[in-house]
Amino acid sequence: PTRYHATKVLFLSSRATLSLAYRFTRWFSVGVNGNLVNMYLTAERFMNPLVLQDPDKRFEPKAELAPFDAKLRLSGMAWTGSWDVGVLFEPLDTLRIGASFVAGARANIKGRARLRYADGAKESSRHSTNFVIPFTLKVGINWEFAKDFEIAADYRYYHYQIFQEQLTKLSTPIMGLKEFRDPKNYKNASNWCVGLMYRVLPQLEFMVGYQEDYTPIPDETYTLDNPSRDQRGISLG
Repeated sequence: PTRYHATKVLFLSSRATLSLAYRFTRWFSVGVNGNLVNMYLTAERFMNPLVLQDPDKRFEPKAELAPFDAKLRLSGMAWTGSWDVGVLFEPLDTLRIGASFVAGARANIKGRARLRYADGAKESSRHSTNFVIPFTLKVGINWEFAKDFEIAADYRYYHYQIFQEQLTKLSTPIMGLKEFRDPKNYKNASNWCVGLMYRVLPQLEFMVGYQEDYTPIPDETYTLDNPSRDQRGISLG
């Protein structure tokens, strides 16, 4: 059945950022970002009129379905904006505590949709596909607890539950469809990290860290456009 999921995807999200920070006192600073965000997407998937009529058909042998398959290719781009604000506390020369809020944003990726049948026939349309950037909360601490030793920890919370469905609207129907609705059912996600640094020499530092990252994507809606799983990692440097 995964034959009728996305089979090839490229998704890029890039941003240009303008930042400003001000130190109000020796121990308190504030920073803000303004972001211009660009999203680019290309994706391919198979469509089959037999599967559209009866979704259980996708479990049939490939040899019986493949002659009726048609390849759909979407491409497009979107621009949106976002902003961030952060604070930094330095109550001691050896202790720093930071926190930030990253604003979310919505975008509609617009571009071409093309369908090619096995016999070479084609259909084309324009599409508009919704995407979201969740708001994020971050907090971190860094403490030089002994000479040449520092320990740090970070925690991030991502409000991904706003992404429950991906809707693609078509200007002209393709294979009789005016829109595609892909369930996402994302849950909220988080990430935490802890690390230790030892300054061997003024010019040489040794670092070790551990992290755990929890995906917002449930198994039943896992797709190639955002292939994220729970991850654990150890780093050395």
